[in-house]
Amino acid sequence: MNAVPEKYYILFYNLSIDQDCVDLLPGFVLKKVSPISVFDLALAGSKGFREWAILEPIIHNCTTEAISWDTEELTNPIGYDALNRVWLFSVLLILNDMQDQYPIAYNKYSWNIFSGQTVPGAVKASIGDFSGGVLDFTLSYIHTTSKKGMLDNESYEFIRKYFISANKLAHDYEQFRLGLLSLYDWRFAKDIRVAIARLWVGIEALLNINSELSYRIALYASTVLEDRGEARKARFNEIKKLYSKRSRAVHGDSMSDEDLVDTVEKSFQLLKDLIVFCCKTNKMLSIVDIENLLLC
Repeated sequence: MNAVPEKYYILFYNLSIDQDCVDLLPGFVLKKVSPISVFDLALAGSKGFREWAILEPIIHNCTTEAISWDTEELTNPIGYDALNRVWLFSVLLILNDMQDQYPIAYNKYSWNIFSGQTVPGAVKASIGDFSGGVLDFTLSYIHTTSKKGMLDNESYEFIRKYFISANKLAHDYEQFRLGLLSLYDWRFAKDIRVAIARLWVGIEALLNINSELSYRIALYASTVLEDRGEARKARFNEIKKLYSKRSRAVHGDSMSDEDLVDTVEKSFQLLKDLIVFCCKTNKMLSIVDIENLLLC
């Protein structure tokens, strides 16, 4: 008899959904979470969630949970495990213009089981001891303007379209994982120059270039992202200028705040475009593909 796969219940910070429950993928479900009080959190702490007090300042912004478990569709081809697939989902949300969210904590039970448990007269749920914890936590981070504040049908279709491809590419290629990591964690940098450097780690990894950086990055990226003609030439020149700004930023040259913000926003968009291109084509960028686009 097959064992029942373990489920992870991951609480999200700053993520709203437009339905009570969304069956996003086989083995991946989103649910709304009812309001959780500080006393409910303390109850969770008494059962095994030892870091409950950390969540108290922001628990009112935690209104959605992701439920993740292993299924044939999500484990073949092999990729991230059930817990890290939630992280991948968060990265895909960033690609879909929702960058102010992140998975903040996990436990063994639905977070709804704790909601309202400490209200006088509440019907008490059976909650055994368990092991849970905080995943990522920060109250201050760098961000550009998010274009979306809530998951909708367009967002769901984007995730369904690219999740399997991104999961496989992340398993097969260290460069792709590095690109995803850069897209996810540049926001947590303490300084905007460090954030720019972190974004370009991902860009350079995806393009797999380690010499003649300015020219080749601009050439390769513009070739795969734009059709032949004026659009490609314009993108080439834009990326060359962007790389120059990147170099000034990470080397500590004097730059205005406006110029630094412009550099981080355009670098962020370039990294997003390259990751989406890989997901659409279901493969990593290669010199052969780029030369074919250039020469054939």
